[in-house]
Amino acid sequence: VAWSLANCAELPIGFLACQRLTAVWVGINQRLAAPERAYLLDDSQVSLLIEAEQTARDGPRSLTAEGLNDVIQLGHEPPVVEIDPHAPAAIAYTSGTSGRPKGAVHSQHNLIWQGRVSRESHPPSDDERLGTPLGHTILNMMVLGPLSAFARGTTSLIMGRTDAVGFSNEVKAHKLTFALLVPTMLHDLVKEPDIHPSALSTLEHIIVGGAGAPTGLRAQFQERFGVRPILSYGLSEAPSGVARELADHPVSQPAEAVALAPVELVVVDGNDEAVSADTEGEICIRAVAEGPWANAWTPMLGYWRKPDLTAETLRNGLLHTGDFGLLDSRGRLRVRGRRSDLILRGGANIFPAEVELVFTCAATDGSRRPSRRAPT
Repeated sequence: VAWSLANCAELPIGFLACQRLTAVWVGINQRLAAPERAYLLDDSQVSLLIEAEQTARDGPRSLTAEGLNDVIQLGHEPPVVEIDPHAPAAIAYTSGTSGRPKGAVHSQHNLIWQGRVSRESHPPSDDERLGTPLGHTILNMMVLGPLSAFARGTTSLIMGRTDAVGFSNEVKAHKLTFALLVPTMLHDLVKEPDIHPSALSTLEHIIVGGAGAPTGLRAQFQERFGVRPILSYGLSEAPSGVARELADHPVSQPAEAVALAPVELVVVDGNDEAVSADTEGEICIRAVAEGPWANAWTPMLGYWRKPDLTAETLRNGLLHTGDFGLLDSRGRLRVRGRRSDLILRGGANIFPAEVELVFTCAATDGSRRPSRRAPT
């Protein structure tokens, strides 16, 4: 069952309904171009599409949110089904930066751990309100947003404004305490002169993911709004975050993250052998073998209809992320960039993310500006 709606109550309700029916949930971003949308619908073999406006097309049966409510009002008895928590429950399509998007298939078992773990590591407050304006049709956002709020026993706020002023107005009106953002939103909030710091005064926790955020930008945000943005590292195949920056790590230094409770991070060489501390390699993930969460975490079930790629990504008992980075002697992770983006020049490894970081920091720091001339 595919869902292509803006953030609204129907999305988390529909997600939970799919889980009760043992249907496989697929999110389709409304902003996708027609060919991209068509590819996802065809590849995922969708039977039913719930969308904002019903359109005539060759493809799966389509209903609007209003039409879905009409069906609900018919009062049919819900079917009795046996739920297997390890069966396919949802598909998260990757960004497609290295080709066609791939559908990472996840089980119910693996969708709930994020909220369960956070409940223990960061107990919720009585008035916690968790929200994100990022699209809930992204499985990671559904997991980190509504599902985590429900698992934590707190309130999930449905937000729709990604622009700085609109977002700050929603925070102020609904007294949001816990937000999930991306670096571009941090930048817009810092640079928007019409936002008074008091508008975000209720925020106690901000988790930032999706890309790296320069230290200067995070420091400026903390100085202006009084709350520290915490970086999170994750991927569609996990799903959601698997490592998080320590709150006491100096914001003035390059970001470092530690693995969340159920997972272990391993950095390997080209032969899948673990490398020594402070040595760069591919970042891999597996379940921890000891402690209260031993062997509880599971990776994706595989890529939808791509068995060969599944075997390659999950080989040797590891989830291979395709990201390069290193672990220091304390087990803290530093992400360098995508393995597929690596540039080899004169025998040296160059990560585009590091080049971009130099330009971004220069643009953020008002004391200097990057050159218009591109590096050769």
